[in-house]
Amino acid sequence: MTPDYLRMIIKKIAKKVGLPWIHPHSLRHYAATNWLRAGMNIKIVQELLGHSQLSTTEIYLHITEEDKAKAIKNPAIEDPLLKKSMKAKNWGVLVEITDKASYGPAEI
Repeated sequence: MTPDYLRMIIKKIAKKVGLPWIHPHSLRHYAATNWLRAGMNIKIVQELLGHSQLSTTEIYLHITEEDKAKAIKNPAIEDPLLKKSMKAKNWGVLVEITDKASYGPAEI
């Protein structure tokens, strides 16, 4: 099966189901974005996609405000230096502060 033939099959199926804008790269982009959102290490995604530069893989990062809020409330610290220096009880204070914040300079 050639890449052109696969592309044609995907385009035909996409058109039949009412998604004419879908193409093979759309599926690749969708998979990479979902892997990253699910927490897969970006270096693994980089290798799976065959990117030589990490900056190319970073294109697939679509960070939302919801992602930022989740990261603050549920920090998953991978850096061993940060793990050592941060105590779990300190995160409770940070979450408490961010819950009360109005995201403006006047109120916290």
